[in-house]
Amino acid sequence: MSGLWAWLSQDGMTTVDRWQVGAAVAQIAMAVVAVAALIVTVLVARNTLKKTEELSDRDRASLEQIEQATEARAQRSENAAALTIDALDRIASILERQPAVMGPGVAPGKVSWRLIHSRAARYCLENTGDATAYSVEVSGHDTLIGPKAIEGGPDLEAGEALTFTAMRAMQTTDSTITVTWQAAPGDDQERLQWRYPLPSKG
Repeated sequence: MSGLWAWLSQDGMTTVDRWQVGAAVAQIAMAVVAVAALIVTVLVARNTLKKTEELSDRDRASLEQIEQATEARAQRSENAAALTIDALDRIASILERQPAVMGPGVAPGKVSWRLIHSRAARYCLENTGDATAYSVEVSGHDTLIGPKAIEGGPDLEAGEALTFTAMRAMQTTDSTITVTWQAAPGDDQERLQWRYPLPSKG
């Protein structure tokens, strides 16, 4: 970990890059915690299954609820693992952008994102980079309520933001928000993607 912070402190990295790497590492940590919680749940469920024959009808119904909860946690852990892969990809992308020797000249502009909770069920997506993001779209998993009631965009210049509402439900298995945009205007432009978990309220 000390090696990571030493690397983050090097002069070749911008503040935005340090923030992105920090967010990616946080995602990896959350994924590890989610997988650990899943393992504990599975062990408890297996121990409970051994006593199935001694259960009453009411207890059997409770057991079914436990099994359903276990399946939901497994799905959330799978989604967390997918986010971890995305996080690792972003770290690799940042590493590739770091020049071996810092020379003169201005680095090309790029888009970077920050997603924060604003108020109630509303969230704020800000372009923290130094380039314009064109045709910005936000989406979520089928089990997530939203994003909807989008205000702002679709083009976001550096420092601009849009807001939207989103909410987790009991059946939500993936609260990841997916942001897509274009680096230049035009229908023939490649769409770029950024994914991040819906922030907790607080």
